[in-house]
Amino acid sequence: MPKCPHCGEPIKLGQSQCYACGQKVTARRAAGKKPPLNPLIFVGAGLVVVVVAVGLLLTIPDKSKEDEARRLAAEQERVADSVRRANREVRTQSAEFQEAERYRRENGELQSRFDRLVKQVAGDKPTPEQQRLMASVRTNLSRLAGMADRIASLPDKERKVETDSLRALQREVRSLISELGRAPKSDN
Repeated sequence: MPKCPHCGEPIKLGQSQCYACGQKVTARRAAGKKPPLNPLIFVGAGLVVVVVAVGLLLTIPDKSKEDEARRLAAEQERVADSVRRANREVRTQSAEFQEAERYRRENGELQSRFDRLVKQVAGDKPTPEQQRLMASVRTNLSRLAGMADRIASLPDKERKVETDSLRALQREVRSLISELGRAPKSDN
């Protein structure tokens, strides 16, 4: 503990006046004693260490995170492949269904043409020749409807054969309808 330079009385650190003699004094540290360290230095140093440690943990890639990222990328690629494959199948099926729909539409046009001709030519009392032609056309039109419905579900080779048969039957129906238009009319 420091002493007053005037009277030798012990004084405390930070005391500005001696209590014994009343003289102005400046309390000095004794030689060899170090000033106490500020605790804020330790708190600040601790915070710096924590911040650096957290920064390193965040910036150093974690092996499990890399593995998870690779797994997610592989899963996304599998999903993308599945979507591309499904889209390709839909386009293929769509083309097949569009083809079948086109045949249905063509068959519907043949049916409409036949119905108009029956009203115009045959009337209420068709001749035996007209009846025979009308029965043949109706039978073939129902066969055409079944063929058009089957086409979309057939494999490629069978679909080609069925398409050729459908086209041939459509030509036959057109021919029968034309023949019906030329058949002798009844006397109404």
